[in-house]
Amino acid sequence: RVAPEQEAAFLARARAEQPGFQLRQLTPHADERFVIEYVFPEEPNIGAAGLDIASETNRREAARSAAARGEVQITAPITLVQASGQVRRGFLMLLPVYRPGQSLLTAQERERAAIGWAYAPLVADELLSDLGPRAAEVAITLTDADESEPFFRTALGDAEVLPGPHEAGRDIQAAGRRWHMHARPLPAIERALNPLHPGWVVSAGLAISMG
Repeated sequence: RVAPEQEAAFLARARAEQPGFQLRQLTPHADERFVIEYVFPEEPNIGAAGLDIASETNRREAARSAAARGEVQITAPITLVQASGQVRRGFLMLLPVYRPGQSLLTAQERERAAIGWAYAPLVADELLSDLGPRAAEVAITLTDADESEPFFRTALGDAEVLPGPHEAGRDIQAAGRRWHMHARPLPAIERALNPLHPGWVVSAGLAISMG
């Protein structure tokens, strides 16, 4: 956390460690900055260091929520600066870090005591890459509760679906966000599981995997 009046001193200290360090904003603003000072590994995260995450609404709100709640919080779907080709497929997971010895009993106290966040950039495709053969059997979409358009869909998300009421859905709590998962069986699952009813299999699979 960097107050505007402390920006020059912060940049001088940061450049002593990292020559050429620059503060960058997605949208210019005059309020407190939340600056990414360190990120590892550096090479795949070029563009992240120096970013003021308070300069974008989803990042700023998630950071403030994490500090006030004292819990890990992920952002709504965003486009990561280091993965600009994956639009709305990314997230930041933010863990608040507090000044030692401070009272953390109330949200106001936690907000005052927060000195920053430890964070991890996440990409939905990488998190769900272990679907494996199931990706050819079930079309899956994930949608943030505050949005109407899915941020993730399997490659076969628009493929032919089985006729009849075989779809299944479930709400998921994910580090302070609520997602809706929707699954539809594809013809491959009927061939693999016949004579079992594919709708039952999808529902059971969701219950087991997300329980």
